[in-house]
Amino acid sequence: MGIGCSVRSSVPSTDFGEDSHETHRAPSSGASPQVGQRPRLRPHRISATSSSSVAVTLYDLGNGEDPFPPESQQSSHAEETPPIVRRLTLTTVEITSHIQTTEVTVAQPREQSSQSATSKQPGTQKTSQDASVQKPTSQPQSQDATVHQSQDSPAGVKQAAVTSPPEPRPPKLPPPLPDLRVFSENERKLLCGRGDADVTLRPKLIRVYVISCAEDSMQERAILREKVSPSLKNHCGMLGYQFELVDMYEGVSEWQVNDPEFLQAALREMDICMETSLGPQLLILFGQKYGKLMCPTSIPPETFDKLLAATDNSGDKETLCSYYRLDNNSAPPTYQLQPIRHKEGKVDSSDWLNVQDQLLRILKEGLDEESSLLKSALDKQLCHAFSHPKLQAGQVAWFTRRLLQLEAHLSDPQAQHFLDILPGGAVNTAAQQRLQSLVERTTSQLSEATCMANNIPWEGGGIDPGANPAHQEYLDCLQTRCQADLTAMVDRAVTEAQAEGQDHRPRFGKNLSLELQQQADFCRTTSPTFHGHDKLLNAIGSHLRAENTLPLVVHGADGCGKSALAAKIVELVPEWRTEQAVCVYRAVRLGPSHHSEEQLLWSLGEQLRLLYGPCTRKMQMEMGSLVQDFQYFLSRATPDRPLLLLLEGQLQGGEGGTSLSWLPTSLPPNVSMVLIVKTTDMETAPFLKSLPPDCFMEMSTFPPEECMTIADQHLKKNQRTLSPNQREAFQAAIEKCPLPLYASIAAQLSTVWRSDDGDVALPPDVVGSVNSMLDGLEVKHGAELVSAVARYITVARHGLNESALLGLLQQNSEVLRLNKGTELHGLPQSIILRLLRDITPLLSARVQDSMVLRTWRSHSIADVVVRRYLGTKDAVRTAHVHLKEFYSKMVATEQDAGLYTHWCLLELPYHTFQTEPHRKAIADFFLNFDRLCRALVAGNAVQIVSDVNMAARANPDNGDLCLLSAVLQESAAALSYDGRQFCVHVVERLVDVMKSASKDRFPAMCNMFRSACGSAHRQFTTSKVFLKQVAAPPSSSSEKSRKRIAFEKVEGEKEGNDVEPGGETDCDVLTGLFAVKDDPDHVISVSMATGEIRLWDVNTQTSVQVIPGADQPRQVCCIDARHIVVLCNRQLQVYDLEAGKLETTLKGIMNATMPYFGIHDSDHVVALSRNRMYVNVINVTSGDVVSTFKAGEDRFLNSLLISSNGETVVCGDETQKPSPLLVWDLINRKLVHDLRIMGHEFNARLSAITNNGKYVASCCKELIDPDVCLVIVYDLKTGQLFKKLKPGTAVVSLALSEESMSAVLGCENGLVQVWDLMTGACRHVLDGHTHPVDTLQLAAEGRRCLTFDPSHHDVSIRVWDIVEGQCLAVLTPDQPISCCQLMADGERVVIGLQGRDDIITLELQSSTSSNQLA
Repeated sequence: MGIGCSVRSSVPSTDFGEDSHETHRAPSSGASPQVGQRPRLRPHRISATSSSSVAVTLYDLGNGEDPFPPESQQSSHAEETPPIVRRLTLTTVEITSHIQTTEVTVAQPREQSSQSATSKQPGTQKTSQDASVQKPTSQPQSQDATVHQSQDSPAGVKQAAVTSPPEPRPPKLPPPLPDLRVFSENERKLLCGRGDADVTLRPKLIRVYVISCAEDSMQERAILREKVSPSLKNHCGMLGYQFELVDMYEGVSEWQVNDPEFLQAALREMDICMETSLGPQLLILFGQKYGKLMCPTSIPPETFDKLLAATDNSGDKETLCSYYRLDNNSAPPTYQLQPIRHKEGKVDSSDWLNVQDQLLRILKEGLDEESSLLKSALDKQLCHAFSHPKLQAGQVAWFTRRLLQLEAHLSDPQAQHFLDILPGGAVNTAAQQRLQSLVERTTSQLSEATCMANNIPWEGGGIDPGANPAHQEYLDCLQTRCQADLTAMVDRAVTEAQAEGQDHRPRFGKNLSLELQQQADFCRTTSPTFHGHDKLLNAIGSHLRAENTLPLVVHGADGCGKSALAAKIVELVPEWRTEQAVCVYRAVRLGPSHHSEEQLLWSLGEQLRLLYGPCTRKMQMEMGSLVQDFQYFLSRATPDRPLLLLLEGQLQGGEGGTSLSWLPTSLPPNVSMVLIVKTTDMETAPFLKSLPPDCFMEMSTFPPEECMTIADQHLKKNQRTLSPNQREAFQAAIEKCPLPLYASIAAQLSTVWRSDDGDVALPPDVVGSVNSMLDGLEVKHGAELVSAVARYITVARHGLNESALLGLLQQNSEVLRLNKGTELHGLPQSIILRLLRDITPLLSARVQDSMVLRTWRSHSIADVVVRRYLGTKDAVRTAHVHLKEFYSKMVATEQDAGLYTHWCLLELPYHTFQTEPHRKAIADFFLNFDRLCRALVAGNAVQIVSDVNMAARANPDNGDLCLLSAVLQESAAALSYDGRQFCVHVVERLVDVMKSASKDRFPAMCNMFRSACGSAHRQFTTSKVFLKQVAAPPSSSSEKSRKRIAFEKVEGEKEGNDVEPGGETDCDVLTGLFAVKDDPDHVISVSMATGEIRLWDVNTQTSVQVIPGADQPRQVCCIDARHIVVLCNRQLQVYDLEAGKLETTLKGIMNATMPYFGIHDSDHVVALSRNRMYVNVINVTSGDVVSTFKAGEDRFLNSLLISSNGETVVCGDETQKPSPLLVWDLINRKLVHDLRIMGHEFNARLSAITNNGKYVASCCKELIDPDVCLVIVYDLKTGQLFKKLKPGTAVVSLALSEESMSAVLGCENGLVQVWDLMTGACRHVLDGHTHPVDTLQLAAEGRRCLTFDPSHHDVSIRVWDIVEGQCLAVLTPDQPISCCQLMADGERVVIGLQGRDDIITLELQSSTSSNQLA
């Protein structure tokens, strides 16, 4: 028979693992000082029965009733048996680790009677040991200190307690795995590597396509390019978006304007604008010219047959058949227009115009006048736009312009550019009718109200702003109206996107979120392309199901489908293992942070920390520390949460390569690892050489029929097929090179084959096919242009976007040079856009930092480009110089302010290092305080830290750089969270070095230290050092070498030992901080661990009074500057701070789960009764209850709010439905309001009241739709509903300020919303936290607000100006913050750190400095 054990907990806990009951968050409002508005954790009652282990039944006491009330106070409501949440089996040590206060009585089981008999002997002592579950070596078995003999022991055996000798305190159990339920379902999918996770990788791009008749709108389009576009770029950049104006007809010749092939390219660009632009899509300009009709690029066979039959002239028939040829490879077959080419491959413009005129005459004679085949470029673009499924009428701006009296000046040579005129000099009425029809259709499709109509007088030569003031006025008006319309569209679209993005915003770091979404998107799009390796896939599945302790290495040739295999593995992991299995996948060089081992390990560590925890573990960006973190996280995998680590890509050599030396050759339990590498890596990676042969699988030759399937899919996508002879030739080439990469490139080459092409041939391999494609591009676009684009894409570290490529080509004089040696003032936008569309099959695109970046899709393609265009060092250096000059210009002129300038700041140091001496580059960038500060604020701090580390390793004798590297390594986590902390971390970490005699060795860092100390961007100042100090690096490289060898020796001696957790923080020493009433210079701290109450001087940060012996002090309310009321366990006690002693213990016991109380006046405390049916007013001198408020019979209260002036108390009633809010007047001792809304239910635990008690706000939900969250604000003077706020997401904390007339809402998605109580509108959405904030503290003036997440998923605090919507300061210390308090003046923040028994006072530097930098 097992022992009987009862466990009673006065402090509930939810640390029972992932399946424990859902917790509730407690808001903290700076407006009222009362205690415990809402408990942070839902309570549970625990009962247990077992022998060596304890079977625990976990009951839900979520109704808030005292679990152990006296019999006299028990009601039917309290006597109900609570529902069972979960049954667990825990050891005694595990129970005590989860329950802070326990009462345990253990009866010794019969099975231990022999041990008891032995314990009778004099001098013999025996302890009962916990032998339930075998613990790891780092977790020794627990021992019971006291054993009581069972009543069932044999007769004659005396029942006495046997006390064992004092045992050392058992080691602390490892922290439980993080509860992933704090994340949404989609966030869990991203973290666990599920390919079906929803991703929001839409680029922050606003792309507007210009539609006009190219010939008559040159002045207007020039205004758009030179005036409107720069203004919109700047505006969008400040919003974090990129703006592009696409004018395909800028700078093109007449024959290109009428070239059908050019029109098709223009329509492709329009499609891209319609599909990718967030906001305005089109800008339409109407003049009085319809434009020249264009030859159709294709004619259906039945139409062509009718056309031939209607053509009587044999010469016309011959011409028609010469330039329109049947192409059965088109799907469906059509007659295709054949372009005219010179023998050098260039288009002969004069020949083409003549032939086009001839073809148009024939087509007009044979086709109806209204035929859809005969249209102008303007007509075709508009018809294409209006038929597009993603056209949004509200995102189109359009303008009309009419030149008055133009018909009277038809003889003017310039008139033909603005009006359709026949050869005889008359107006082309047919063209004018078509134009009028287009305008009418546009009016019906859009709205005439959105149109700007302009009538201006004719001037000789057309539109001449210099000669005619009316023309200048027209252009100015066009500029103003166009800017206003587009800006309004942009603002509206950005606001909608931000509101929509709030619900899909992942609650972890920005860089990790982006990377995980990239991986999920890649897997979802790539997995369907997997073909032909089913046998290999099954073998991999068998290996993973067997839980092998050895890594698995899959190798194959480049282009054989390794990426598709990896994506398929990600898809099948839940099927092979369990639904709880975690797949951490990295496609090396695919994501934004895989360009060094440190960055790869940091990225892996960030994800593993969230999955295996603890979340408070601080990571350093130093190789040894990252490896230790990585090994520790692997050791935390469990059978309930097994781990698969999947790495694929270039794993050896090159900038993006890694030696893999940090990967384990023998895997911990519950961990599997698959590496997918190139076969050539097998020869160079030492880690791979160290593995036994059983670890390797080879991707065999791809079946040719599968390659043909890939090719057919590509052809079908391009609406092409192959003739039987061509297909036979294609299959023969595939059999010689059966690779998926070759199949896709070969299919792209075959898209230009026509059905009547005779001999066709394909290159024999990938290298040949890539070169063949580049040859064709050079013929079409020019060798210099193609080579320049290829070089820029290759040397760019992360790839390039279209704007950067266009900017680079604009400054390349060789590209701008024409055949005759003249130079253009600029490169037409259409040239680079057409080339990019044609080169797309060789590129991959990804969204990074909200931009679409393009790079080569395969290492094989990149190698071909390097050999072809970058074969010399001079060529490489020249390309880097061009990128450096371009980025320098962008940073200097601050074009595309915000988004694009930030990107340039990150890329500029890398290209400078490739072109200039290292010492100069280091001084100009890394040791330049202003540039480094701007770059860190720009975004990817991990990239900058990696660059500094790389430069420090390359320059080990540069002491300044090595010291900076040490600072950034320690601060990498904080700077990655928010780079604006740079000044604070530099100052705090260099205090010891700056005080030492060795500081003279670091002149540049001394300057940086002084700059940081005096910088306006230093957000916090403090007189106490609270960050880890960095040591001065050795003075010589030889000393560094000796230290490195010693370090490696120590690491070698550690090899084979268990991985120690390392870096674990201690428990909270200070568990609460509270401001002293009417005393701006002191705070009170409580410590549940030590039972101490302390009074601190905020300025000196020293303790001025210590009150020991308190029983678990938790909450404090100040009666005045001297007397306080403290919640100690479940009693309220009054202390005298000046005397440092307990004065009174108030009568009664507080409710275990809702111990709410507050201050009425200097003589009375208001508290919720133990049974939650009353509100008691207690005299602080006598401790007696002097007055009682009661809601009614059998009505239970679940909250208590007291205004700071002590005149108003608000409670929530959970008994009546829908739940009301009850408002009492404490002065007159009466109920004044019973607030309720039909069909709605208040969540009174999420409520707040203003200091003077005028307004109260509470969260509320609709009964018919519980997902709809509202915040209701009442005017308590009248009892009327004042405002109804609709945050659009769940709210976890709430604060009110009458001083600033603001409601501050902490939202479930991590955002903080600020609402204007006067207008009821959302004033600001504050973005910065990565997890919901439960603590909101408002300063007395109501303008500044401190936000904090006590769960430590987000370990930072932020101070905001809620009127301006700015983040004034942010701090991420090394240790988690255990408690914090914003002082009443809003200028100081007092914090307590885990493991420290002192306070730290942080003073805000300036209310306007922090955002000037950003």
